[in-house]
Amino acid sequence: MRNSFALYELSDSEMRSLGLYDQYGDLKIEPEDLYVLLSGRRTSLMRLHDLSSNGMNIAQMDAKLSLHRDRDGQAFIRVHPVYHKPRLPFARGDDTIQALIDGQQLHARFMMATAVAPPDVSKKYEYIYEYDEETREFISYSPEEVLIPDRINGFELSPAQKADFSRAIPLTLPDGTNLVYKATDSNGLLANRYSLILSKDTEDGKHYELIDGIRPLGTAQIAEESQAFKKEFDAMNAEVQPLFRETLNISGKARTQKPYKR
Repeated sequence: MRNSFALYELSDSEMRSLGLYDQYGDLKIEPEDLYVLLSGRRTSLMRLHDLSSNGMNIAQMDAKLSLHRDRDGQAFIRVHPVYHKPRLPFARGDDTIQALIDGQQLHARFMMATAVAPPDVSKKYEYIYEYDEETREFISYSPEEVLIPDRINGFELSPAQKADFSRAIPLTLPDGTNLVYKATDSNGLLANRYSLILSKDTEDGKHYELIDGIRPLGTAQIAEESQAFKKEFDAMNAEVQPLFRETLNISGKARTQKPYKR
């Protein structure tokens, strides 16, 4: 699957203010976190050094990062620091919100009026709330914001399954894979398998995303890869191998890309 953002969209000034460049101008962010960031998901918890903002300097801070777009389509970085206590999304108390904090629920759904709706419009929209236990922060999103794959492990998702995926309702695939969308997780989902292959059709072809290191959904994960995963893995390699055989001239040196390996 294609990343939601391109590397060139990262604001140089933002990156410098967050201390993400070293003295030589190279990025000080792990490749895995950079990939997650460009994919539109939250990075893992990282320690930022030498931050500067509005004339203030911070020696270090633990936080997660995520990329978003403003109304003009410009990318900007949002910092998610670690709060001392949960930042409640509503002024009033709510048993469902407390269940998120306690880990009894992964998601909570609320019907809410959008902030940009005209005052005479009473229509409400569904918003899904999650709690990030690492940063003690709540996030909310609408199903329309979720990037939905067309296939998982080669299995075509039906319209109903796509709707469930976007609403963070657990899915069960024919190979016994269980998964659920999780916006606060760096992989974007939880599953009963360590690895999954997601794919999506676009105007310029099929795009794959091999996700490893998925956190478990429930108490255990199935250790072995399913036959469907293996078949889709071979199909993915067959699709991308011609691209990997192309030689790229980078800085005057020839480098040849290699296919995926397990």
